[in-house]
Amino acid sequence: MSPLDATAPLLAAQPIPAARAATGSGAQQTLRHIGSCAGVALTIAIAAASAGT
Repeated sequence: MSPLDATAPLLAAQPIPAARAATGSGAQQTLRHIGSCAGVALTIAIAAASAGT
C-alpha cells in the first residue's frame, strides 16, 4: 500500500465544508467503487480479447 492510498480520501474530502462531510464522503466512495468496477471490466475485456486471438 502506497502512502497515496491512505491520503487520497483525505485530500479529496478536504475542500468540503464540515456540514456536508457525509455527502462528500458518499460521493467519494461511490466514485471509488465505480472506478474499481470499470477497472475490473476493462481487465476482463482485455483478457478476453487477447485469449480470442
